[in-house]
Amino acid sequence: MTKRYPGHPDILLPKYKASVFINGCFWHCHEGCHDFVLPKSSQDYWEPKLEKNRNRDEKNYAALRKEGWNVFVVWECELKKATRDGQLEQLYLKITK
Repeated sequence: MTKRYPGHPDILLPKYKASVFINGCFWHCHEGCHDFVLPKSSQDYWEPKLEKNRNRDEKNYAALRKEGWNVFVVWECELKKATRDGQLEQLYLKITK
């Protein structure tokens, strides 16, 4: 079902017009996150690759918003055991408000 939507959201909740992406901190360039560190080797490969991922994400989020969807991004680091319950509670509240 989600493959027909821009960016292929991980979770779609049509009742709330909510699309949820669960993003890996490295692959989606989670700025300010200690889990995102640009590799020191092969930077001529990694910088454009990761920037392309970031640009594609923004384009997909904009397309979903244009279609009337609310876009929520959950980062990999937010799902670690110490913070998971609180983060998911906050997500639930944002989606259902």
